[in-house]
Amino acid sequence: MRAMSSSPADRRQHSRHKTYRVEVKVATPEAFRASYLRDVSSGGLFVRSQRPLPVGTRVVLQLSVADQLVSLPGAVVRVEPQKGFGVRFDALSQEQQAAVNALVASTSAPQPEQSLATQLSEAQGIIEAYEETLALLRESEMEAAQRAEVSEQERETLVARMGETTTKLEQLQAENARLLGVMRASEKRLKAMEAELARRAAEELKRAEELKTARGLITRTTAEYQALEQEFESRLAERDANEASLRASLEAELVAVQAALHETPAVERLRDEVRELSSQLDDERLKTMALQRALERFVAMGGTIPSPKAAEAPRKRL
Repeated sequence: MRAMSSSPADRRQHSRHKTYRVEVKVATPEAFRASYLRDVSSGGLFVRSQRPLPVGTRVVLQLSVADQLVSLPGAVVRVEPQKGFGVRFDALSQEQQAAVNALVASTSAPQPEQSLATQLSEAQGIIEAYEETLALLRESEMEAAQRAEVSEQERETLVARMGETTTKLEQLQAENARLLGVMRASEKRLKAMEAELARRAAEELKRAEELKTARGLITRTTAEYQALEQEFESRLAERDANEASLRASLEAELVAVQAALHETPAVERLRDEVRELSSQLDDERLKTMALQRALERFVAMGGTIPSPKAAEAPRKRL
């Protein structure tokens, strides 16, 4: 703003007018603050502040002129440490310029008489100190309100996050309960599997014992079969010998019978002898059938009958 420029020519271009208790709101890209004006001209104004904005900061000033809120864009062009900063207006519209002119006109006052200059000067200094303090309090109040708003937003954020955390915690608790149920079910299945494995191991052990017993039985049966086979072979040999002897005897007796056909007592005696020999032959056949049945039972139990060559081998060794 030309009136707030640091050159003497700019300071003379727009006359500045002291103003008190005129509130101004300053909006920047970073923050929003409230304070009071120290002076105003048609080209700019000065804002009281203990922490002035840096030169070059873009601002939007909001003023209340004749009960009407007016927004004035501008930029910081001058800084007085711990006192405030001067803002130069951008190109204003007719309505905005008219509002600024009205504000300047309302702050204009006739020059005081020379006799009252000292009193007015002292009063003006007191008022300026008061206005600076009031501006600082107003600025602090606005910052506190902003901090309260930020705190409220943070509180809402924390409440929302707390709700999300509670929801996640409930979900985790539900998932934990589900996993605990799955783990317990798995433990039950594991115990059932262990019991089943133990039962199967006992059954396998029992089967092994049965197989061991069966092997012993088969071994004994094999030995018995071999003994029976030897007895059968011996009885077969005995039978063959008896049959041969009987055949020879019968042939001899037949010759004798033929020679003594006409001798009746001799014939009767021969008949008795034939009957006795037939009875002996029947006994031998019964023994042979008994041995045959014993061999069939042995084969049914899983035994194996050796071939005649294997049976002849022991006889040859003997």
